[in-house]
Amino acid sequence: MELQQDIGFVFHEEWFDDWDSLIANSRHYGKYYKNYDETLLKEYLKRFRLDGKKKYKKLSKGEKLKFTFAFALAHHPKLLLLDEPGANFDQTFREEFHHILREFTADGTKSVILSTHITSDVDRFADYLLLLKKGRQLLYGDIESVRDAYRMVAGERHALRAFGGRLVYMEETPVGCSALVKHDHAEYDRALKVWEPDTEELMYYLAKGAEHGRGNQI
Repeated sequence: MELQQDIGFVFHEEWFDDWDSLIANSRHYGKYYKNYDETLLKEYLKRFRLDGKKKYKKLSKGEKLKFTFAFALAHHPKLLLLDEPGANFDQTFREEFHHILREFTADGTKSVILSTHITSDVDRFADYLLLLKKGRQLLYGDIESVRDAYRMVAGERHALRAFGGRLVYMEETPVGCSALVKHDHAEYDRALKVWEPDTEELMYYLAKGAEHGRGNQI
């Protein structure tokens, strides 16, 4: 229980009481957290445009997640565990969500573990990336090192096949072939187009490579 005091959870499971107001729910469950701060909770409710007197059951799915987020922040956690929160936020609130996460981690003493399929969340916020497929770790490392470990290349099929064991996965299109390869800092054939992969490319090609039995864990 002591460890739980320092962790804020935002999951999709609905565990608040349907017919209690947001304030009543917060007071009830806040009793289990020694650092629960109702003043801070009310500040976040105002910031998220949520009425504290409103019944939990009357909230939309996105509003329920906002309330859960506000409650998680209100007991001053050191770690936030967030499970796909952005999927139900509108674009305007997602900007606010990213801003709050940056505020939360700004002093370097707090951390966030974010589970997401929205690669822009990773690009904008994450320092470390863990990629899982069916419970198997495909990739883990700090963002800069991960990106530096791979390159996207495009060109003729035979030229990409020449990468041999460095080839993670190759995909053919009507206009040519593209592939993710392990980067060894050597010079590339000038006939190839080479660029650093973004998060979406990394996730897609590594997952495809795993499906075809080419594990590429770093």
